[in-house]
Amino acid sequence: MNVRTLLLVLFAGGCGSTEPSRFYLLSPVETGVQEGAATLDVAVDIASVELPRYLATPTIVTRASANELELAEYDRWAEPLEESFARCLAENLAAQIPTRNVSRAPWERVGTPDCVLRVAVDRFDVEDGRVLLEVHWSLTYPERANHDMVERSAFEAPLENEGFAAIARAMSRALAEFSGTVSQSIRSRTGP
Repeated sequence: MNVRTLLLVLFAGGCGSTEPSRFYLLSPVETGVQEGAATLDVAVDIASVELPRYLATPTIVTRASANELELAEYDRWAEPLEESFARCLAENLAAQIPTRNVSRAPWERVGTPDCVLRVAVDRFDVEDGRVLLEVHWSLTYPERANHDMVERSAFEAPLENEGFAAIARAMSRALAEFSGTVSQSIRSRTGP
């Protein structure tokens, strides 16, 4: 066997097919508002959403233990998780408050918003068959004294099936629960 043939055989053997990547998104989940609820004339700015650095990866992160993370080899987010979180949070709030005036950075609103939301996520991953979301958040009301608040909340959503699509759905549900908590707080402070 000549050198060229040997190289072709080695190259062909080393080029086995690799599994294709799969891509996932968080999605808004409608919960918490009764059909026909009146739209509130309230302007909400989502000023910031910060996720921990360990989630700043395109691959889906799960926990093997309290101190060990696993990054999926072929299962990835279709957009940065921080952007997906902020997008779905805005859509959830718009539906759950409900209001037509939810904006998020980097967009700037003309005029002063009724309230400003800041979110710092401490944890948003999977462990023991459930999604855990732990978050610090604040609402400030620029034109209302004594309405500001700072909270720490935790949510969990069980996985309904195995696989990364189930993880994305459970993460979306946990985010919807958080959105419901925020929207309830906004409604109680700005509603009629």
